[in-house]
Amino acid sequence: LVEMKQVGKHYVASTRNNDFSNRSHKAVIIVTGVILEHYESLLIGLGVAVGVLIILYILGACWAYRYPSSWLFSTRYRPRV
Repeated sequence: LVEMKQVGKHYVASTRNNDFSNRSHKAVIIVTGVILEHYESLLIGLGVAVGVLIILYILGACWAYRYPSSWLFSTRYRPRV
């Protein structure tokens, strides 16, 4: 594999099995540059963090439903509000 760093259209042709056949072995690779702004990177990171927290919350709820007498969810360890 080759990492394409130069933005633009790159034309390639393969010479394998190119013995005067009627099939073309040509391709075009289009490389686009994606540059994120600082706030976009921050929003992506925040979205990933919230997603992970939601998944952990759902897994904890499933665990509590499956094992209701577990020490993790007993009234002794609940925060006092």
